[in-house]
Amino acid sequence: MDGLQFKQLKRFVAEFGQLGCICEKGIFQAIGESSQCNGYRKWTIGYRQRFDGLRSRGCCFKSRVKIEIESTNHPNDLCPASYSPTVGSAKYASRTNPGAVVHSYGDDKLLQSIAEPCSLDFLNLRIAQVPNDDGDTYTKAMFGFELLHEKASMFDNNIRYLSQCIMKKNGISEVTSVRCKTQAEVSVAGRIECDADARLNPKSVVLQGIWEHSLSQTVPVDLDNVKQYSLFPGQTVVMRGVNPRGDKFVAQEVFCDASLPVADHKADMINALNGKMSIVIAAGPYTTSDNMAYEPLKDFVSYITTHKPHVVIMTGPFLDSEHTKVKDNTMAETFKSFFDKLIDNLGDLSNTSPNTKIYIVSSSKDAFHVNIYPTPAYPSKRKHGNIHFIPDPCTLNISGVVVGVTSTDILMHTSQEEISLGMSGDKLSRLAGHVLQQQSYYPLWPAAAGLAVDAALWAAHAQLAVTPHILVLPSNFRYFVKDVNGCVVVNPEHLTKGTGGGTFARLLIASDNNDKKISAQIVRI
Repeated sequence: MDGLQFKQLKRFVAEFGQLGCICEKGIFQAIGESSQCNGYRKWTIGYRQRFDGLRSRGCCFKSRVKIEIESTNHPNDLCPASYSPTVGSAKYASRTNPGAVVHSYGDDKLLQSIAEPCSLDFLNLRIAQVPNDDGDTYTKAMFGFELLHEKASMFDNNIRYLSQCIMKKNGISEVTSVRCKTQAEVSVAGRIECDADARLNPKSVVLQGIWEHSLSQTVPVDLDNVKQYSLFPGQTVVMRGVNPRGDKFVAQEVFCDASLPVADHKADMINALNGKMSIVIAAGPYTTSDNMAYEPLKDFVSYITTHKPHVVIMTGPFLDSEHTKVKDNTMAETFKSFFDKLIDNLGDLSNTSPNTKIYIVSSSKDAFHVNIYPTPAYPSKRKHGNIHFIPDPCTLNISGVVVGVTSTDILMHTSQEEISLGMSGDKLSRLAGHVLQQQSYYPLWPAAAGLAVDAALWAAHAQLAVTPHILVLPSNFRYFVKDVNGCVVVNPEHLTKGTGGGTFARLLIASDNNDKKISAQIVRI
């Protein structure tokens, strides 16, 4: 204790001690024991004698200012410190079908094995994050700092690359300017845009050309002669048609598939999966909308303890910035400290399920994290050997099985802007197919309201390096598991839905040197 600190403390005690507003015993002991200076000790003894004299004359001292010791919560208590009591959700507690399987996909024999707890063998999995062109870190980007010419150049490079992939798949040798006057059928390449500040419709479609061929000029598109199409803003396409006057392109056919081949699970034979691997996937939020008791998360942790999967993937948000209890400022601790408490609770799974690896996917919706997309991994000082933090979006290679995952609802965002005509198949498969065909976790541009997309981060970290075997796309749409162009797309929905319970997904992958099978189930929490 230096001189300045001692003077401040002496003045504090002098002001409040005379009024009987402080408990002198604890502070006297602290000063007397910690002070090595005789002057400090002499002062504390004198002040104690003064208090004793006042007390002997009948003065009553009440302790109104308390020095509180930080309490340690029970390890299973996931409730944040709050200025108001936390009450569990009655609707969640009264649910009638916890653990029920509501959807199944894949081989029947594997589905029988997937439901058996603790029946899987130990596997020495090799799990790595698939790097992007700019590496796997976000340190080079400055959030919100975008130069228009750099942004335009990034988009033009992306349009040119995807259009070349589309041309190669469809045998198109060359494209011309979108403004080229011609009555002969030609091909043009560009990006879909809307000519108004409103939702895209068939009469407002505009095609922005490539700088190399069209100097990035735009042209309105007439879709009346196209028999089938599925378009949304930001989509790269190649169109075949005519442009008689140079001011409107009359399309005859639209090509938009630039998808990459599915990853070869036998590319690395040494580390390839040989056996059965269990993956459990859950998407936030992890507490009901009417409280912060995190009852669904507790039940999910209990499931992991019982079934002991090899890999658990959990996508954010963990502390939703739109939650009513976050907005009303009733939490008595910081958002980050409470998140660390949640992570510590998950870290305890290393005792009950030591072979389970947990991968935490960040979310821009979290109250304690940066509100930017793509979203860097959560920063945490907690070091748990079984927990790994990864960004949104992210691609994992799990012993040859490539898993792509994002916490952003690209399916719903695309659905709100897409227009289509004459397309075969169901809508959800088509929406998921856009992600694969555009080689991007978020091909929509401009982004949906409420999502802040950084163009530099998007170009570097939101692209698909390969078509994954499994693609995790959590959404507000109803849960599903579908095969889309050779990729198993999983929407586990959310672990909570309003004040009630939601669903999560469990997968079983069986692989040997010759074949790979994937089975999945959607389970109610």
